[in-house]
Amino acid sequence: MAATRIDLAHEPDFTAGPFTVLPRTRELVGPEGDRVVLEHRVMQVLIAIARVDGEIVTRDDLIETCWDGRIVGEDALNRVISRLRKALAKVGDGIARIETLHKVGYRLMLEAEPDAAPSSPLTTSRRQVLAASLAAILVGGVGIYAGTRNRAGISPEIMALLAQSRQLLGQETRDAQNQAIGLLKNVVGQAPAFADGWGRLALGYGLVSHTRLRAEAEVMRSRALAAAREALEIDQNNACAEIAVSVSLPCIGSYMERDQCQQRALKAEARNYDAIVCTANTLQFVGRNAEAVDLYRSLPDGPVTPADRNNMIRALWSAGLAEETDRELVRATSLYPTQISIWLTRLYIKLFSGDVGAAVALAHDTRNAPTGTFPDRVARFELLASALETRQEGQVDAATSMLRERAKICVYEAELSMRGLCALNRVDEAFVVADAYYFNEGYSIPDFTPDGGVSIKWRNTRQLFEPVTAPMRADRRFERLVARLGLAEYWDAAGSQPDYRRA
Repeated sequence: MAATRIDLAHEPDFTAGPFTVLPRTRELVGPEGDRVVLEHRVMQVLIAIARVDGEIVTRDDLIETCWDGRIVGEDALNRVISRLRKALAKVGDGIARIETLHKVGYRLMLEAEPDAAPSSPLTTSRRQVLAASLAAILVGGVGIYAGTRNRAGISPEIMALLAQSRQLLGQETRDAQNQAIGLLKNVVGQAPAFADGWGRLALGYGLVSHTRLRAEAEVMRSRALAAAREALEIDQNNACAEIAVSVSLPCIGSYMERDQCQQRALKAEARNYDAIVCTANTLQFVGRNAEAVDLYRSLPDGPVTPADRNNMIRALWSAGLAEETDRELVRATSLYPTQISIWLTRLYIKLFSGDVGAAVALAHDTRNAPTGTFPDRVARFELLASALETRQEGQVDAATSMLRERAKICVYEAELSMRGLCALNRVDEAFVVADAYYFNEGYSIPDFTPDGGVSIKWRNTRQLFEPVTAPMRADRRFERLVARLGLAEYWDAAGSQPDYRRA
């Protein structure tokens, strides 16, 4: 066994006989859908024992891969093995056991079916594969729908691919997104008459388009709409297709059209995971965070992807639910300690909520930071943090100058600049950035890279409704801004005002 450290944040989901193992959420799922959340070290040991296909894992192997080679007493290792045995018994009593080989190590033994031919401990029967696939479906939320329209005859393996694709998309990395699209292409290849397969492929393309350069994004959106048409030809009420269309429409100006697509999706399948999270996310973009929170709370039981959990946390924060925000941040950090979006959200909420010391400590914790957190970024963050903490004019001026220049680089920097300038009470400067960001006035802000294009109609409006940007909302210029963005007209047409107008 190669002595490679097990990092749960980067371990893929897998099946071991009738069990489904979800490392990133630390969940073990039994053949009947029962699940248990394991301690971090217990999940590491399970992965180490399961991935060697029935071979023996020595104590030294476990210490190297799960404890980073640190000295560990036998009592500590025995406690972890004991807890793993209890977890296996809880979700699959009698079908798995951990065998102890005295002074050698451990081996995972999975019981074969009575009529099955002899096999290695990790060889699975057809029934076990189906059971594990169904468990993945139940955990992933793919199987939770209002009805069963157009799903008759769809194999559990295909449904498991849908569950896996959702988790990959939710990781928000390019490689994971490409893998998800590949899995969804495989689904429609195997089941071309399966409406949800086409709908989920359309949704995958639509979601990914928001993270790509302009030329590639346009291709992705075209593919999303084509796949959605395929789904709607099979099932004119397909919820996934409606949601795919909604996320493929421009963020600026298409508020009512997106709203209508999402309402049709929820009417067709009120408990469809994708319909719930995409509708909730869109509500955040139009300032209706309290409604978004209610939708997130209606999610069916099961894992929430890192991206969706991050959006839920931001909705809670923007809705003014500080204690619940803190609880969800703690939970998200335990599940996904180095996921970039969750890490950044945690950093900025701490910073802009006044916990500057904790934010600085987090920024400097490079051992537990996501890949790509470079020293120069930490230095820029520290400049802003110092200005917020001291409020000394010189430091505020320096931070303001830095934010003004950084805003010109790309959309992400501009969004941070709007927040930072508001936090520094430099509201005039925040409106200057907003005019450039939304209307190309003063200067143009590239999407991601200097040569990647400027896509004004795809800009983000969510930061306009966060607690940190309250100084902008209190300024008389804000009503002019939301009118120019078409938001004021949308609120009147939708018959639902944003949270800040209700306060």
